[in-house]
Amino acid sequence: DHDRAIQHAERAAQFRPHPDVLHFLGEEYLRLGDEQKAAHWFRRSLDLEPNHLPSITELGQLMYRQTRWQEAEQHFTRICELDRSDISAVRWLALVKYKLRKDESCKQCCDAVLRRKHCTSESMNRGSDPLNVDALWLLAELQHQNGPTTDKWFLSLRLPPEVSAADVCQSIAKGYLVRKQLNQASDWLKKVQHYLPSEGRVREAQSLLIREGNSVNPQ
Repeated sequence: DHDRAIQHAERAAQFRPHPDVLHFLGEEYLRLGDEQKAAHWFRRSLDLEPNHLPSITELGQLMYRQTRWQEAEQHFTRICELDRSDISAVRWLALVKYKLRKDESCKQCCDAVLRRKHCTSESMNRGSDPLNVDALWLLAELQHQNGPTTDKWFLSLRLPPEVSAADVCQSIAKGYLVRKQLNQASDWLKKVQHYLPSEGRVREAQSLLIREGNSVNPQ
């Protein structure tokens, strides 16, 4: 029983508090939609173990959803300090830096995501990697906000040789589509056609974006 599990965990937290138990309570209240109680238990977990990564991660994402950008930045920065291999945290940090208008720091985070060895043509073609999609979307947004640009900025990205310009454009298009920015998504799909004028490939890209665009990225 769900309620009974929470009661047992709260009793354990009272008499024998442990970071994992407190984190469990935070997750349960988050599932119930009670963000205030969730944040309380995540913070209690960090009171016992300041480097408890799962609780720092949940708090960071919670602060992001609540548009508390500075607090979110602190949490994701801490994760990156504790675990330099956590590329997902770098991606979240890039999104926070973008919200805070720290453009140069945002670019550096995006570069770190794209440099990781798992950035491949296959992951971009399938649109299965939100890390690549978000990093490229952020870079495209930063370029767009600085006024009209050429394609030189993304053609000069340091990506694996098998990643084509069409792959990059397709990922950026998806980044716009999942945020319901349809005009920008359409513009980047046209670039896919420009860099790889294969009707079959373009139809495949459009089908992918339409199929997966139903789930809106809350970021």
